[in-house]
Amino acid sequence: TFEEVEEVQEEVRTVVSPKTKPTESKKVKFADKCVIRLAQEVNSELIKMGRSTYMTSDGKKGYVLTTSKVYKQGDRDKYWFAYRRNPLDDLRKCEEVFVVYGCKDEKTMVCLPVSLIEKHIDALNVSKDDDGKITHWHIVFFKDSSGSMTWLLSKPEIQEISVNNYIL
Repeated sequence: TFEEVEEVQEEVRTVVSPKTKPTESKKVKFADKCVIRLAQEVNSELIKMGRSTYMTSDGKKGYVLTTSKVYKQGDRDKYWFAYRRNPLDDLRKCEEVFVVYGCKDEKTMVCLPVSLIEKHIDALNVSKDDDGKITHWHIVFFKDSSGSMTWLLSKPEIQEISVNNYIL
């Protein structure tokens, strides 16, 4: 007789501890350094849920991590990110969800609550696919020489709002 063999696949989860020391190696990805720094800032192990999503070990807080290189604009640094809603699916069970923006290196990170981003969603520029469906919203931050940071809102008029309270 033929016996059914059930294949058991163990789920492998990456856990980043707040005690993890960032390595000095140039090979360590910028995003990984940001995750280590985030674990230290929130003083919790972070469990990797998806490609760019993490959750605190108690499951209460979720984070989407994204990074940008620096662009010079006049005498300020500019950082550009794409905000997409799909990664948020990994974090549905969390009480609070944030997007963490790594700006050039892990020393400058802006941690915005998704509720705040959604509150300003209509003020953001967008990119659309061929069918006219929004693929992502543009998140742009500026940093001046004093380290002060603003978030660019493009509609209806261009304005910048401070995000200094959200800098980690």
